[in-house]
Amino acid sequence: MDSGAIHKISLKINQTKEKKDTSLKEETMPSSDTPSENFTREQFIAAWSKISASFKDNSLALFLAMTRHKPAITQSGNVKLTVDNAIQADLIQERKPEILSALRESLKNYQINIETRIATKQRSDKAYLPTEKLQKLIQKNPNIEKLQKTLGLDLEY
Repeated sequence: MDSGAIHKISLKINQTKEKKDTSLKEETMPSSDTPSENFTREQFIAAWSKISASFKDNSLALFLAMTRHKPAITQSGNVKLTVDNAIQADLIQERKPEILSALRESLKNYQINIETRIATKQRSDKAYLPTEKLQKLIQKNPNIEKLQKTLGLDLEY
């Protein structure tokens, strides 16, 4: 196979992907003549729980991404969903039309949209060196320091 044929194939794939991206945007954008009823937080949580439970059997990763953090609702009716990592954000993005469709039908509000953001991770102070491990243990139980001094123990590296 010559390199020209490979180039043409990749070009077609890119064109297909581009068309798919625009069709996803069209699917998720509500039109101005669709219903937009108000809903309470309880109604939203009930609908969100039902929708996320429907994904439990098919995609456990999606279910976990939807249920790990509680979604927030903005004044404009948008849903802000916090996820743990970029993989979960991509998973939500892939299934966004399906999730939005079910959510909009359930709440009879077609102005809802989902925004995802990746949670910032807390840095853990993990002890790696023996001296750091000893200090952590002494913080938890000061008697360890007394025991170390009484027995005349030193750390070995």
